[in-house]
Amino acid sequence: MKLVDGPWQRYVHDANEKGIAAVRYPRIVAKDAASAAKLKKRTLTNLYNERPAWLANAHQRLDASRRAGIRGVWVAERFNGR
Repeated sequence: MKLVDGPWQRYVHDANEKGIAAVRYPRIVAKDAASAAKLKKRTLTNLYNERPAWLANAHQRLDASRRAGIRGVWVAERFNGR
C-alpha cells in the first residue's frame, strides 16, 4: 500500500511509514532567452501589480466574506448583551 498518492506523488521522496517525506519540486529552466525573460518577470509582486481579473475577483470575495464575518460578530455582540 502506498502512503503517498495523487498528482503530487512524483515530488515526494523517501516517505516514512506515516507518509511524511521531503518534497522536491523540479526546477524550471527556460528553453531560450525569450522564455528566460518571461520567467524572470513571473514574481508574486508583478502578478499582484498586474491585477488580473481572477485576482481582483478573489479579493472582492475575500473582502465580502470578511465584512460579513465582522458584521455578524457586531450584531451578535450588540444583541446578545456583550
